[in-house]
Amino acid sequence: MNYNISPIQRDFYLECMLNPLANKKFNINMIFTLKIKSESSEQEILEAICSTVNNQPLLLSRPCIENSKILLNFTNNFSIKEIAIGKFTNFLEKDDMFNVPFDLVNDKRLFRIKLIKHSQDRYYLLMSAHHFIFDFYSAKAFSQQIIDTLQGNITFTKKDFTKEYLLTINKFLEKQNSLKYENIFLKRLNYRSALLISAFGYTFSRYINKEYIIVGVPVPNRIKSNRKLISSLVTTYPVIIDSKWSIEECIKCVYKQLIENLKMQFYDFNQKFYQYSKFDMMFTYYPSKFAISNSSAEIKMDNLFTIDSPSPIHLMLNYDNLLLAEFQTNLIINKNDFLEESLHVLLERNTLQ
Repeated sequence: MNYNISPIQRDFYLECMLNPLANKKFNINMIFTLKIKSESSEQEILEAICSTVNNQPLLLSRPCIENSKILLNFTNNFSIKEIAIGKFTNFLEKDDMFNVPFDLVNDKRLFRIKLIKHSQDRYYLLMSAHHFIFDFYSAKAFSQQIIDTLQGNITFTKKDFTKEYLLTINKFLEKQNSLKYENIFLKRLNYRSALLISAFGYTFSRYINKEYIIVGVPVPNRIKSNRKLISSLVTTYPVIIDSKWSIEECIKCVYKQLIENLKMQFYDFNQKFYQYSKFDMMFTYYPSKFAISNSSAEIKMDNLFTIDSPSPIHLMLNYDNLLLAEFQTNLIINKNDFLEESLHVLLERNTLQ
């Protein structure tokens, strides 16, 4: 069965088809700690992982072209034999599975999973997925559904998927301005995000002597009816920084743009914008280092990282207010100096709360 794709999936496919090297910037790598509270065996853990994957058909999907239209084609069910079993080391981030980019056009699977036993009640779950089928917010749904299944409580089925996915895709197709969802995300992209975007964008514009800096800020498009869905549903909206603005004007204007962008959930902005311009920076606010538990198990996100930056500068702010910066540019010779200058802008204002 084939399904329609989200706008960002369309963009990923076209970019990777035209430039296979682009796949490197779309790897999402994750390390989870799984602590077992019950008598669950390793085999039961493997079965819970398989069940979770197979109840989320988008994890099993691949892009295909039919009648000049890009669609999702669902492949065969995932099996336990496809889960690699590894040995514990102190350098899990350096595991080979994290450093091999996917081939969106040709690979049968667009994710890899490895289970590592540390002790009788502690495991590490390593996962690498192409952004085409997985976004940062999918990690929580994936984690919750694994431990729910271990508890014998399957909370998401293929029937749920069909309902939630069709509702979500229809919102994209209708190009709604979903004003009623605005308040859900105001706390996630608030004044603090505006400060960080402004400080780094303000500094970057002076480093490269560019009149306007375009910052891509993903909007998650998560609402009450699709929070259990594992897919790539984000839409990246532009935030414009004018080099002529003072830092105070920059913060005020960036904050206003963030709020306005939230009102435009499910609008296919990339189709109107991305083909004409590329982002100078990306700013991502993502769920990380979360812990979810029930009476059977606890799963905790230890790390989330990528292979290559999706733009010259990629800023990632997590729930603990840890700021990560990735660089994929020769425009900044001394990265440390750039970071110090950007952070100095924040410290001068004493407003990072």
